[in-house]
Amino acid sequence: MGGILPAFAGEGRLRVAADEGRGIGEFWGRICLWVPGTVSGTVTGTVSGAVTGTVSGTIEVMRLLMFLVPVLLLGQSVSEVSAERADGLPGVKVGGLTAAQKAQVLQIAKEEACTCGCTMKIAPCLSQDRACMRSRAMATAVAMEFKAGKTPAAAKAVLAKTAYIDQLQTALANAPVALKIAGAPSRGPATARLTIVEFSDFQCPFCKGGADALNAIVKAYPKDVRVVFKQFPLESHSQAEIAAEASLAAHAQGKFWEMHDRIFANPRALTEANFIAWAKEFGMDVARFTSELRSHKYQALVQAETREGLDAGVEGTPTVFLNGRPYRGAVTFEDLKPAVDKALKSGK
Repeated sequence: MGGILPAFAGEGRLRVAADEGRGIGEFWGRICLWVPGTVSGTVTGTVSGAVTGTVSGTIEVMRLLMFLVPVLLLGQSVSEVSAERADGLPGVKVGGLTAAQKAQVLQIAKEEACTCGCTMKIAPCLSQDRACMRSRAMATAVAMEFKAGKTPAAAKAVLAKTAYIDQLQTALANAPVALKIAGAPSRGPATARLTIVEFSDFQCPFCKGGADALNAIVKAYPKDVRVVFKQFPLESHSQAEIAAEASLAAHAQGKFWEMHDRIFANPRALTEANFIAWAKEFGMDVARFTSELRSHKYQALVQAETREGLDAGVEGTPTVFLNGRPYRGAVTFEDLKPAVDKALKSGK
């Protein structure tokens, strides 16, 4: 071994294979962040502890988690988005709560057991099982009590109201997420019966496949489907945020999809010089593009969309919503098509 292969949490399958010197991994089709390291050869195993395998050449390892690591520390600082990722309450709307109230919700979630049948407390269940609606309902109920001005004791007491938690769980599972799509890059008619919102990262290898699949869906349903692109750059991908900003600078000049396609086609060439060269190739106002890119004009928008994704329960990329409802399958044409057909048939 040329380095340390990190242990993985959760249950699932892992594949890491050499590909032109880089690691390619798969954890139920979802990648959350990179962890630099080196192993030799091809590694296969079960995600339930340390992964072992056969060694034969040095590659870089991608650490694949279905659940986002709570916080990425860069020196002594944590970015604004990092702080929101670190609140330990993924998918729980805590807007309107004070910092102290958020801390109290998290503390209760750390102390009280989740009643979904797992052996965890609410907070770790939220973080480690994004499909668990029970933990989300329980944490949401506590947050709602604080929003209503209740005391910590009263907020904790709501967890004993099983019928109420049942109702809230059903409501959360069935309710579509309100996503802001006005002004966002889109493909397909605005009058489409089905709007697919994709949260994506330009350095995520699975997002390239997801983009191809969604483009194929739009072509297969030219009158009925619209795809909307939302930014969700992972902090562990060094060029993901600047690529997101470049795509939005291109969007401001009507060239988002040209830049989108070029970025995904060149994942190892995401430099300012290349973004500017591509902008020139696409016939854009290069001076304006360069100025907006260097001034980080669209950084706030990228961070706003990332926060929106976090509020909607996004924890990895690509993540897709069909008319506001989370789609939990693989983002491939073959897997998406039945879900699209069902959504069009039901009108939801």
